[in-house]
Order: sequence, then C-alpha cells, then structure tokens
Amino acid sequence: NSSEIGAITFKPETESSAYHQRIETIRQISDEGMLKRIASSDPDYYARQIATEKLSDQSLLFNIAKNDRDYYVRMAAVDKIRDQKLLFQIVMECRDDYYVCKEALNKIYDPELLENVVSEADDHDTRIMAVSAISDQDILKRLLLTIHDFSIRTEVIKKIKNVDVLRNIALTDNDYYVRGIAVQMLDDQSLLETIALNDPDYYVRNEAVLKIENPQVLLEIIKNDDDFEVRKKAISRINDTHLLDELLKETSDNFISKKIKKRKEEIQLR
Repeated sequence: NSSEIGAITFKPETESSAYHQRIETIRQISDEGMLKRIASSDPDYYARQIATEKLSDQSLLFNIAKNDRDYYVRMAAVDKIRDQKLLFQIVMECRDDYYVCKEALNKIYDPELLENVVSEADDHDTRIMAVSAISDQDILKRLLLTIHDFSIRTEVIKKIKNVDVLRNIALTDNDYYVRGIAVQMLDDQSLLETIALNDPDYYVRNEAVLKIENPQVLLEIIKNDDDFEVRKKAISRINDTHLLDELLKETSDNFISKKIKKRKEEIQLR
C-alpha cells in the first residue's frame, strides 16, 4: 500500500534490498492517483521516473517535463507526451534544457507547429532542427520570405526541391551566401553561365564556375573576371591543353600564367 511505499527511504549511497523492493513495488502500481503522487513529489528521482513512465495525464506530464529537477525524469515525461501543442510549448520554453527540448521537438510532426518553431524560437540550434523536420514545400517557401537569419535561410534552401524557386533565389536574393547555396543546387548550364558572368559577388560567381561545363564560357571568365580566385577556379575546370596553350599566349598576368601551366601539368599526369 501507499504507506508501505512511502516508509522505505531511499539512500543513494546504498543498494539496499528494501530500496529495490520499493522500486519493484512502484513498477507494479496501476493506480493513477498513486502514480501521480509518486511522480510529483517522491524524493527519489528514480521512483519519480518509474512512476512518470506509467502516467498518461498529459497536463501532469507537461508540468513534470518543465519543472522536475532531474533530467531523466523530465525526459521520461516528454517521452509520454502526445499532445502536439504541449510539445511545442516545451520547445518554446525549455531554453537551457537542450536535450529535453530536442526530445520534444523530435516528437512534433505538425508542420505548422514546426514552422512556428523556426519563426519564433529564441534558440538558433532549435530553429535549425525544426527546419530539418519540415518537408512541406509551401511552408519552406513561406519561411524563405519571412526569415531574415541567413544561416536559417540556408538550411531552408537546402530542402527546397522546386527548381523555379531555386532559380529565383540564385538570381535575386539579397544575401550573397544564400544565392551561392542556391547555385550549388542548380544544374541549368545556361543559368549557371549567366550567374558566373554577371553576379556582383565573387563567391556566387565562384560557385557557378564550379558547375560550368562550356570551355568557351570558362575562357571568357578567365580573361575578364576581376577576381583572381574566380579566374583560378575557371582554369581548374578546363581539360583541353590546346585551349590552355592559347590562353597562355594571350595572358600577361604572371599569376594566371603559373596557374595555367600548373593545370596543364595536372592534365598531362592523368
């Protein structure tokens, strides 16, 4: 009975048979009221954990997940919570309780709640984790328009499958890094050439050059781009030694000449 359970005091430094008997007794309890009392107020964290694992009361589990002083008890409570809105509330309020927050987030499957986490959560890592759980393309597109943190937007872009959306980002987004990530996900040679020749930022042009196959476009970039790194990357994409020879004759830049000669050696050693 409850008086017998409460009479056995747990001493952490001992492995008493009485303690083990008490734990086994708790495991056998089916009375919800008794389990609630143990889960809420028992001084022994393991007793609270065992009782919590047997609870179904979502409101009480939520309270335990937020307030119990022991990590294992809080985790046990989260594991038993099914209510999506309660899980969302835990995620939004757990702050420094990283693993409890992560466990709650992993159990949220409602896409609109996940969107709210991305938009509203204070913790950056939590927002990133929420993005990884979203597959709904409409929500991802909506997040691109409403989120301003470039690192969050970068993770969103990586999950976009619509080529037209990626094309628009690569051509028009205000953040150069975001444009560059979109370029990495595109294969349209005409578009990549346009970006490599026209984007105002060297990083974006560099990402486009890495995917360009047309040697004539690469030659144009080597001759005309104002950034050494972009020109160097374009040289590394050329596999025709005859083109490199012609380029070598035309260039007066010593650094570019060295890169062309090095590229020729790499091709000849294959």
